[in-house]
Amino acid sequence: MSQYLDISLQQDQPNLSATQKKFNQLLKKLDQQKNLLAEWQHAQQDIQHQAAKELLPAYAQLHQLYFQQLEMLWQHKLKNKLTKRYKEILDDRIVHISAQLMRVNTLTELQCDEVSRIFHYFQPDSSASTENNSNTDVPEFAEEMIINLQKEMIKKMVCQEMGVDVTVVDFDFDVEDIDGLVAKINEKIEQEFLQSLDEAEQISIEKQMQRERAKEQKKLEKQEYAKKMANQSLKSIYSKIAAAIHPDRELDEVKKVEKTEIFQMTNQAYEKKDLFTLLKLQQYIDKDVSTAQKSYADEQLKFYNTALETQIEELDIEIKEIIDSFDWGNHIALFSSRKIQIKDLYKKYKTDLKNVQESIEHSEFIVKHLQDPTNLKSLLLDAYF
Repeated sequence: MSQYLDISLQQDQPNLSATQKKFNQLLKKLDQQKNLLAEWQHAQQDIQHQAAKELLPAYAQLHQLYFQQLEMLWQHKLKNKLTKRYKEILDDRIVHISAQLMRVNTLTELQCDEVSRIFHYFQPDSSASTENNSNTDVPEFAEEMIINLQKEMIKKMVCQEMGVDVTVVDFDFDVEDIDGLVAKINEKIEQEFLQSLDEAEQISIEKQMQRERAKEQKKLEKQEYAKKMANQSLKSIYSKIAAAIHPDRELDEVKKVEKTEIFQMTNQAYEKKDLFTLLKLQQYIDKDVSTAQKSYADEQLKFYNTALETQIEELDIEIKEIIDSFDWGNHIALFSSRKIQIKDLYKKYKTDLKNVQESIEHSEFIVKHLQDPTNLKSLLLDAYF
């Protein structure tokens, strides 16, 4: 069966209604989003494949260099006599490196134990007894620092996008729930606006907002009804296709195989609530395609349009999930003013790989120079150490 069957209403048909035109537009949009999702899925697999060959081994090498730095700095701390200033810088560097290594999974078990011991040494209430603490207790402090940094980054990014001052976010929020953060910011701005008005203005604005909320609620109820009817339409199309095929009743083996394939596709499409595919399958088994197209009444198309809009939203979510599966924390500039594109993913990968390779070179330089104790003070004063 051709996957390129055209189920849109013919554009040369006279006097297409607004609902019919919207149906055609949604079909086109859905087809575009399906193709875009496939492109993102391919890009995701491609980047993961490249990362497995290049980026992950590079990170593993970098982590080993960090571990060497940590061991050498720890030995310098134990053996060298330093002034208070140098001791503080040295301790800060040891804490920084150990906190980084607490979050990686490329070290050996013995290396992890050593990192844990050193990291825990610098934490509050640390004592000789901390060696008995389990490793699972240690990462919490490092993880808390990372989460706080993420919150600051997200807060600045969201406030910049909304055009508000970061001071408006004086409450805690979940880094995984950006929509919730935006809603809280809007709610706070609304409350502050109302508080700035006099009593008469507040009453007037609140009434207006109540009308808007009632209007929005009515709109949501209509959408829910349309979704319910759209689901019934899906069931109706599924039933018609299933009734028309009956692969178990087909005597011709070639046709039976074809009908079985169509029936399986129909079941999959119905489970996914994929109206786009169901309509194509219905058209495929319909002998009079033009009649089928003309039978789409406006009332029926309204429900179809709702189902198509839902499909488009779900595809958008799938694309967003792929995008969010990558860490964009150091690439805010790529999405601060526009949507992330596939080319951005490849650009990000190249930048990440380049940064890791540069970090490896820099770490090798540090390890080499740390072997000579006389270089310690100059390295500690180096801003790039």
